[in-house]
Amino acid sequence: MHTAFFIIAIIISLGLVFGSGEPVKYLWLGVGARTLALGNTGGAIGHLAWSPYYNPSSVSEYGAFSVSGGNQFLDLGRRIYFASLASEISDGAGVGITWIHSSVADVECRDVDGNHEGIIDNSTDAIYFSFAKRVIKNLHAGVGVEYIQSSLENVTAGTAGLGMGLTYRMRAPDLSFGLAAQNLFMELTWNSNSLYGQGQVSNEAIPFLIRMGTAYTHHFGEIPLMLSADIWYHDDSPVYYGFGTEFMPLPQLAIRAGFTDNRPSAGVGIQTKIGMLSHIGVNYTIVAEREGLAPRHLVDITVEY
Repeated sequence: MHTAFFIIAIIISLGLVFGSGEPVKYLWLGVGARTLALGNTGGAIGHLAWSPYYNPSSVSEYGAFSVSGGNQFLDLGRRIYFASLASEISDGAGVGITWIHSSVADVECRDVDGNHEGIIDNSTDAIYFSFAKRVIKNLHAGVGVEYIQSSLENVTAGTAGLGMGLTYRMRAPDLSFGLAAQNLFMELTWNSNSLYGQGQVSNEAIPFLIRMGTAYTHHFGEIPLMLSADIWYHDDSPVYYGFGTEFMPLPQLAIRAGFTDNRPSAGVGIQTKIGMLSHIGVNYTIVAEREGLAPRHLVDITVEY
């Protein structure tokens, strides 16, 4: 019983490490070195590898098959890995899937007397699948299926839900608007009764997320400059916003900077062509953290065919 009590207590406290509230709060940290450098904005950016996470409708008209993967290097033993796949499947239609894995290293288990009982394995995985289609000339609609599974020692909880999004893309000027609602109808139920005989049941609602974004691209001769901005809200927190800019002085080089939640970010991306691959890109980003923690570093790679 003592151990069961502390399992539930640690589940709650892990959320504090990642930001506040539930352990799935790591989902609000964002994914992808490019989007994090742009202030965690991606609600309206087209041709984005991480579209299933930011806006399900953005996978339509993707125009290429791409695979991406990366890692976030965080303080306090936190670990976040992520990967994504996106592809156009027909004219104006596309699919995508994004996977995010999170864990905290060396979580100690103690009884009510403070005696050390070992190290607990913990992890949380989230999968975002999306399908999108151009419904009229400039309007794209998408639907997403989402799954979250969280494990701590031998206690596991999972839940599935829905997401949906709209994107309106103009060509002249090159301006896009996006709206997405995600994590709908999701709730984790933690139950340690079967493991300990007498445990505790705890229901954990996953906050829904509403995101609105815009992106604008202007060319100075052959040099593109993109500006992006997002505003998002999940139902137990204040409204957040992010701004970002991307400048490409060379076709192979992108320089990025952004700002969100009173924290600056910056990054760089390098891309080239290798054989039959249309693009292969490597991105790096640094993001300032709160509470005096060391900055967060992200590295990812994207391969398009």
